[in-house]
Amino acid sequence: MATTMDFLVAADSGTHVYRAKGLEKPVLLRSLPVAVPAGTQTIRCNAAAGLVAVLLRTGSVGVWDIANSPSPQESLAEFEQPGPQGRRGAPGLSGMVAQQHVPPSCEVLPQGNAIARCYFSPKGNFLVTWEPPARVRVERPQTVQAPTPSSSSTAPAEGQPKGPGIALGKVENLVVWAIARRSKDCPRIFEVKINKDGKQRLGVNVDHLDGKSGLLIRRIDPGLVETYNREVHLQAGGHPVQDLVVAGDKIVAVNDVFLSAGAQAMAQEIQRADKLHLKIHRGSGWAFAYAAVKYFAPNMSPVRWPPILWSADESMVCRAVTNEILIAEGFT
Repeated sequence: MATTMDFLVAADSGTHVYRAKGLEKPVLLRSLPVAVPAGTQTIRCNAAAGLVAVLLRTGSVGVWDIANSPSPQESLAEFEQPGPQGRRGAPGLSGMVAQQHVPPSCEVLPQGNAIARCYFSPKGNFLVTWEPPARVRVERPQTVQAPTPSSSSTAPAEGQPKGPGIALGKVENLVVWAIARRSKDCPRIFEVKINKDGKQRLGVNVDHLDGKSGLLIRRIDPGLVETYNREVHLQAGGHPVQDLVVAGDKIVAVNDVFLSAGAQAMAQEIQRADKLHLKIHRGSGWAFAYAAVKYFAPNMSPVRWPPILWSADESMVCRAVTNEILIAEGFT
C-alpha cells in the first residue's frame, strides 16, 4: 500500500502544501502566503491537529487547518466581496486574494513588534508566539504637594512618592494563544446574544459589502465578541463549539433590524442598542485565537527555546525563568 505524505515548500511565490502518494507526482493542495525568510521558526506544523502556522510579512501569524479546511474557492469566496472603494479582500488579506492564496482561518496579531518565532503545543490546542520586546517604560513616582489645613493627617508628607516605587510599563511579548475551534455541525444560521457593559466596544471590523448582503466580519479585535468567544470556549472545556464567531461570518440581523433594512441600518442598531441579539450566517472560517497567558521575556536564546512546556493533557503549562526581571501588576 502506497504511503501518503504532506509536505511544505517555501518559495518566493508563497508557501505551498503538497501531497505525495508513493512514487506519484506530488499534488498541490494549498498555496499559502509568503513566509518571512528568517530561519526555521517561521513555518510550523502540527501533525496531530493538521495545522500549519506561517509567520507573515505583516508581522502576524496565519494558521491554516490543512486536514479539514475548505477548498481554496470556498475560502476565497468569503473575502472576494467588493470592499471599500471597490477593493477586494480584508485589510491585510487583499494581497493573498490577489495572489490566489487561501486566507488564514485564524490570524494572530502581534502585541507590539512583529512576531519573530512561533510553535504549536503537542496537541495543537495552543500557539506560542514571541516578539522582540518594545522599550520598557519607566514611570517616576509622583510627589505630593504640601498639605492644606483641611487635608487629612494620614496623607503622605510633602516630597514623598504616592506609589510603592518605580513603576514599569508591563511588556508582554511571550504569548500563549488558545485556539478555539468551531464544531463541524454548526448550523448555517446561528444566534448570539451580547450585552454591552459600557466599557468595551463590540470589537468586530465589518464590511458593508453592497449594503444589502449583511455585515461581513473581516476581523475580530479586543472587545465584547472576543470576550464572548473566550467564555463559550471555556464553558465547553476547550472542545469545539457551534456558536463561535470568526472572521468570514456575516451578520444578517441585529435585534429587530433584518437584512432587508440594509447593512447601514444594522450597523446603527449595533451602535444604539445596549442588548444585541445577532443572527449570523456561518462563513468558511473555523477557529478563533485569544491570549490565554502572557509573559515578559526580554531574551530568548536558542538554549531557552521552546520556552513553554505542557503537561500530557495540556491542562497545565510550565515555564523556566533564569536571571530575568518579572513584572507583575506594573511594579517590580
